[in-house]
Amino acid sequence: MPRVRRRGHALHFSGAMLENLVRGDGAFTDGGPGFGSIAEERAAWNAYRNSLMAEYGAPGRRPFGFYRHDLGTEPLQWFDEIRALLEHGLIDATEALLCEKVRHVLSDNAAVYSSFESAALIRGMGLSPAVLLHCQREFELATAWHLWRGRPELVEKYKLRAQAVRDVMQNVNMKGEFYAG
Repeated sequence: MPRVRRRGHALHFSGAMLENLVRGDGAFTDGGPGFGSIAEERAAWNAYRNSLMAEYGAPGRRPFGFYRHDLGTEPLQWFDEIRALLEHGLIDATEALLCEKVRHVLSDNAAVYSSFESAALIRGMGLSPAVLLHCQREFELATAWHLWRGRPELVEKYKLRAQAVRDVMQNVNMKGEFYAG
């Protein structure tokens, strides 16, 4: 079992504890599963940071511990992760190309998500409010991404798509049901 020595005593880090540093678990705020405190979680992150970062190879993604302990944030979705990396200048040109291959909304293909260009088209899809919110957040990230990549025409397209989704979301009641509007 991996361990790190600190102040004359050993802290034991199980595989599950280290896995939490990779995947995260939003249900725990005082340190992930098995950690006695956030300080203990941070000690594990500091001890295993380099190896966990090297093993985690998805474009636009980093281990949970990186976001929590290095950036001081806890993204919930892939688009939150990419936004945090963009805001900290941590995506290089090579990783950007890989992100665009994996996430079509980030590619330079203007036709992707063209069915979201009007509220009427979006309403006709019958998407749930949760899916619409997810799409809105993706489009907001795409707006920031394309601005960063110097693609003004796509910035405008994704701004309009995000606004169209917001317009549809204004017509959702507290139960998540659509009403005429």
